[in-house]
Amino acid sequence: MNDGLDYKESGSSRAYMGDTIAHAAKPAVENARKLAVMRSSVKSAYDELRKLDWAVTDLGNQLHYANMYDITTSNNAKAAAVDSKYKNIKATALHKIEQWKIKHKAFQSLLNEYKKLNPSDVNMRYYESYAEDSDHPHE
Repeated sequence: MNDGLDYKESGSSRAYMGDTIAHAAKPAVENARKLAVMRSSVKSAYDELRKLDWAVTDLGNQLHYANMYDITTSNNAKAAAVDSKYKNIKATALHKIEQWKIKHKAFQSLLNEYKKLNPSDVNMRYYESYAEDSDHPHE
């Protein structure tokens, strides 16, 4: 066997085999990176949605409390203050709901892009069910 055939420029396929394998692996590595970045983006978007969901739930509880207990006062000044507080909480809640709707659309879009990459990640099913089952935050 001639060792000269193992050197580049000799035309030997053995001489180029290492480069070919590395070159062939590059798309797989790039795809894995893209999947990891998209998975991270989906998880981050989901976390933001859940925070908004919890904020809306908390504000809804505050509204319920203000409506049930605080407004029953006979003191006009206190009733006016409670009414103002109620209106502020309601405005904040409505703003958070609008934010949630915008972020939910972005989340669904990210999730759809992620699914187009054909991942084999079964842990994403929870995110898919959240995207499909929720059309508004819990109030």
